[in-house]
Amino acid sequence: MDMIQKDHVALKKKLKEREIKVWESEQSSPTSLRHEYKCRGYHEHFHLLHEVAKTQISVQLGQYISKVFKKTGIAQKTAVPILLDSGFYIYWFF
Repeated sequence: MDMIQKDHVALKKKLKEREIKVWESEQSSPTSLRHEYKCRGYHEHFHLLHEVAKTQISVQLGQYISKVFKKTGIAQKTAVPILLDSGFYIYWFF
């Protein structure tokens, strides 16, 4: 969890340095999340499809798990996909 929090704080810091603000809009749909952003005086929005978000979260969690295994010295030989109750897949490396 420390790695995730450190990355989150670093990302928020980079966005703040570049004067970029991002927030979720109330107009999200059942298939996508609508986010609004403000950057250098411009105010726009973008949609993030749920499936794309799930995929990116699964990949990122797999990378965090891989880092934990490297730190603990556990060898990585096989990747096993694990379906979570939330519908997300993560990859567990053995």
